Amino acid sequence: MEHKETSHEPSVTWLGRLFYHAFHKPTSQTHTNIHAVFGNRLSDKQKKQLIMAFYSHMITLFKELIICLLRGVKPLKRKTDMQGLEHLLEAVKQNKGVLLLTGHFGNWEIGCPLCYVMLPTSNPAYAVRKPIKRAWAEKLLFANYRRHGLTIIPKNKARGPILDALRRQGLVFITFDQRAPAESKGTLLTDFLNLPAYTYQGLALLANESGAPVVPVSCHRLPRGRHRIEFHPALTWQEDPDSAAALLKNTVIYNQTLERLLLRHPEQWIWSYKRWQL
Repeated sequence: MEHKETSHEPSVTWLGRLFYHAFHKPTSQTHTNIHAVFGNRLSDKQKKQLIMAFYSHMITLFKELIICLLRGVKPLKRKTDMQGLEHLLEAVKQNKGVLLLTGHFGNWEIGCPLCYVMLPTSNPAYAVRKPIKRAWAEKLLFANYRRHGLTIIPKNKARGPILDALRRQGLVFITFDQRAPAESKGTLLTDFLNLPAYTYQGLALLANESGAPVVPVSCHRLPRGRHRIEFHPALTWQEDPDSAAALLKNTVIYNQTLERLLLRHPEQWIWSYKRWQL
């Protein structure tokens, strides 16, 4: 997939600039990922700007997260606008539940709870989550989801609980930009931002088995402490006589969808993550 870089200038805060000069190393995962993905499409100056903007974003993310853990996400409702809600409501009308395709965009830890408390539907909501290594962090973050009405589905062996959730007309948030284990039978090797990456085929399997629509949803930060949640048109299932080819074809579409959303605000993605580790 050809990249279409963002047209806006990534915002850099003084804290992000300070963090860059104090701690950034050319051997860091952030540096490696940004240089591998953007190559000569961005100048060295632009890549440096993007790295500083990413650090600025992460510092702001942690500040927002601390506030939300203390006060909840509801105070953010007045600072958040929602676009494309009609795409979700059309999908809900199918009465098959909805698979919400998302990634580490904007402040992802508050994005799902914030999205759910703003929705005009009464459908139950679920979030598929990997375990977090630090137990105290998992307890805090998962509790934040639960206090806002979401049920956590552990990513390991999630198929049954997700299908049950869909039968209940549930909205299931799936963070799809995570690296899949190479040794798993459910892993496909596909491209993500033009680099080979192990990718889960589970979303395609679930969409095919359940018939539930897949609706992309993104969250990003706006100036002056505001946020935007945006739903996008449901992705049409692409048929293929070969079932394995169909799974691959649709998984590639999911990756390409996330790429487009990511590149709108590239500084607000998690560049410190080992997405391309093979």
